[in-house]
Amino acid sequence: MAVGKRPVIRRVRREIDAPPPVPDRLATLILPDPFKTYARTEEQMEQFLLADSGVYQENGREQRILKFGRELNGLWANEMRVLCRRHFSITPMPFQHVAGEIEVPEE
Repeated sequence: MAVGKRPVIRRVRREIDAPPPVPDRLATLILPDPFKTYARTEEQMEQFLLADSGVYQENGREQRILKFGRELNGLWANEMRVLCRRHFSITPMPFQHVAGEIEVPEE
């Protein structure tokens, strides 16, 4: 190799996992499979989209409930009930808000 010359390193850019485009209507929202699963490791995948209500009408507006969570958490979730509510202030359009709710009875 000549003095002053360095080997050229070519970097291959991995495909960017961009979020799906924002739909005009909830009925047209399609979640790609990578957004429905959680990778614990390269070999261990688990379901992340736990439930989808489908589109329904309420008060003249389209509604849809998507329930996300690690499938692993479902193993202990049936053992107790927790009550908490959290609305996130940053929510992508067309969604109005994101809420989480779990219920636990007092002993």
